Amino acid sequence: MLRQAAAAFERQKDLLGRGNSTRRDYDQAEASLRSAKAQLDQAHADLTVAQNQVSYTELRADAEGIITGRMAEVGQVVAQAQPIYSLARDVRATRCSTSMNADQILAKSKPSKETLRIALLAYPMHPTRA
Repeated sequence: MLRQAAAAFERQKDLLGRGNSTRRDYDQAEASLRSAKAQLDQAHADLTVAQNQVSYTELRADAEGIITGRMAEVGQVVAQAQPIYSLARDVRATRCSTSMNADQILAKSKPSKETLRIALLAYPMHPTRA
């Protein structure tokens, strides 16, 4: 549509320059060209909005972990930014050093000269060597 309007405008411009067209036809072709450009700009803006809206349909977690609950059913319509799942972060994926009080530690093996396996009471299934 834009190409056709641009071609019609150029044709009217040429014809007007040679005296073979009226100013009214030229102005009409120019208005049609501006209208086609505005429609193209609006279509680009609509596409950007649609792409943005589609990005909201993707579920992404902010960290690694295990899904512990579901707050929506299949086919349910939900609002933007509404939580759908609850996530327990994976402590194994988090690597950091920490200091622990003795009452937070659960011994997982008998102490020896070589190693001692310990775990936080909050995460007894993830022992580490001390």
